[in-house]
Amino acid sequence: MADDIAKEHSPKVLIMGIGNLLLGDEGVGVHAIYELEKVRLPHGVKLLDVGTAFIDAVSHMNHIDKLIIIDAITCGKKPGTVYRIPITPDSFTSYSTSIHGMSVIHMMKFAQCSLPDTVSFFGIEPEVIDWSMEISKPVAESMPRLINAVLSEISHSNEALYV
Repeated sequence: MADDIAKEHSPKVLIMGIGNLLLGDEGVGVHAIYELEKVRLPHGVKLLDVGTAFIDAVSHMNHIDKLIIIDAITCGKKPGTVYRIPITPDSFTSYSTSIHGMSVIHMMKFAQCSLPDTVSFFGIEPEVIDWSMEISKPVAESMPRLINAVLSEISHSNEALYV
């Protein structure tokens, strides 16, 4: 019964921003959370600034239907390129979506968390990962596109999304 009550009051969507604010574009996930805090989000959406403390995020993953992860990702494209990568149960065992030593997916496995029904990863190709609290111009210019893509993901969870 207590579990049912907790589920009723839990957010349905958790948006996690990952990154180190001291390393320029590496902090893009946290910068995205700050931008999303300025937007009126639907009821049941929770924003979480994870920073680099992945394990602290585990307690927020109970009873959610959708997890959206935002982080820097290096895929060799032009800096500022925005990516959307759906995470499936198959990719849960083999895919890393982070430039950090341990991805959120690996952290969830380590903590023995089950994946919510839907998990999506949004990333931006970094330009500068060095001591700075500012994101680079290409990443800053891509931020509105990233925010709009995340908002679209919240609204249209089953539709294909091209960023």
